[in-house]
Amino acid sequence: MSRIVQPPTRDSRRASTSVNKQITARISAAALRRSLSAPLRRLLAAAEATATDRGVTLWAVGGAPRDLALGEPINDLDLAIDGDTGRFVRALAARLPGVGPGVVSAFGTAGVTLVTSTGAARLDL
Repeated sequence: MSRIVQPPTRDSRRASTSVNKQITARISAAALRRSLSAPLRRLLAAAEATATDRGVTLWAVGGAPRDLALGEPINDLDLAIDGDTGRFVRALAARLPGVGPGVVSAFGTAGVTLVTSTGAARLDL
């Protein structure tokens, strides 16, 4: 049995646009920073400084933007860069005492874990 889907009406398009604007307003760099735990904020700040120093662009990807949009807690942070992940993660780890560079996988991904008195935080690239 097939289902016939009605084309969107002006009202449904307006409602969809309104919802998209509300979600987009929730997903900003400032909103992301505010929603992170202190260790994750520290990792993000170090990643942002590293990206600025290296002249690469940094994007929040994966579950963090989704969880932010849904108002859910963010437990880890996934970032993407437009550069060499290995060099970036080594430079990032050098900014954070006690954090060793993560191993770069065959897929070009790496991560760092920051352990503090308030808990551990993981950042994956």
